[in-house]
Amino acid sequence: MFFKRKNINPEFEQKAEQISHESEGANTVERLQSVEISNNTQKVDVNEEKEKTVNEARKVLEHELSIKHFFHKQLLETLDLGLLSSLEKERA
Repeated sequence: MFFKRKNINPEFEQKAEQISHESEGANTVERLQSVEISNNTQKVDVNEEKEKTVNEARKVLEHELSIKHFFHKQLLETLDLGLLSSLEKERA
């Protein structure tokens, strides 16, 4: 009742096996590429975070520096006025 399958076209089976092996190889290449892409996006995200922290730190330092310059300027003006007033007292 059951018939044994004859190997009618062995070339077709060989081609089918080659194609399946090539597709598996292509899948591994695609997987590697997707892993590389995900690694690159992670690196970009890490670099963007570092850049943001550097920019925030730079803004804080610039703000502190502007405050220091303001108070230094105020101090110099005060010292100049103090020096002028002491000179006027000596002249009088």
